[in-house]
Amino acid sequence: MLAVLAVLAALFAAFAPGLEGGVGGLRGHVLRLSVEGTITDDRKMTEAIARAAKDPAVRGMILSIDSPGGTVAGEGLHAALLRFRDSGKPLVAVMRGTAASAGYMIAMPAQRVFARESTLTGSIGVILQSFDVGELMRTLGIRAEMLTSGPLKGEPNPFRPLSPEGRAALEAVLRDMHAQFVALVAAGRALPAEEVARRPMAASTPAGRRWR
Repeated sequence: MLAVLAVLAALFAAFAPGLEGGVGGLRGHVLRLSVEGTITDDRKMTEAIARAAKDPAVRGMILSIDSPGGTVAGEGLHAALLRFRDSGKPLVAVMRGTAASAGYMIAMPAQRVFARESTLTGSIGVILQSFDVGELMRTLGIRAEMLTSGPLKGEPNPFRPLSPEGRAALEAVLRDMHAQFVALVAAGRALPAEEVARRPMAASTPAGRRWR
C-alpha cells in the first residue's frame, strides 16, 4: 500500500505544476505498461508507446517491470520510453520481482524508480555465449568444413575453439556494448559513468528504496 501511495504521490508531483484548479483539473488517464519475461524485439509495444506519447488523453505512464533481461532489443524499448518521457509526460518505473540487465535498462528513462525490498536488480553487463562440440565430433568421426570470406566471418563457431583473433574481436564488441549500457544508465540517473561502472553487477534493494 505504501509503495502504491508513493508512486501516486510521484505522479501527482509531476502533474501538479501544470494543473489548474487542483486535482479536479486533471484530465485523461495514466497508462500502465507491464513488461514481463525475456525482453525481445517487440515492434507492437514500441509503436504503442509512441502513440501514447502523442495521445493527449494519456497524462503519464507507470512502467511495471518483472524481467531477468533479454537481448539487445532492450535498447530499442529504452529509446521508446525515453521519447515518451521527453514528450513532457511523467514516467514512473516499478521494479517487481526481478529487473536485471535489459529489465534494469528500460527503467532508466523514468523520473522515479521504485523497487521492493526483495527486488533483484542491477547486472549492468553484456554476455555473448557459444559452445564448442569439436571434441565430440572428433570422437564420432565427424569433421566440419567451413569456407568464409574473411578470417572473422565464422566466429564464434561451435565446431572449433575461438581463434585468438576471433576472441579479441568479440571482446571488443562486448566492451563497446557495455560502454553503451553504462552510458544509458549514467544519463538516466544523472551519475558519472565511472561511478556506474564500479557498481555491483546485481543486488537486492534495501527496504522501501526509491531511486531518483
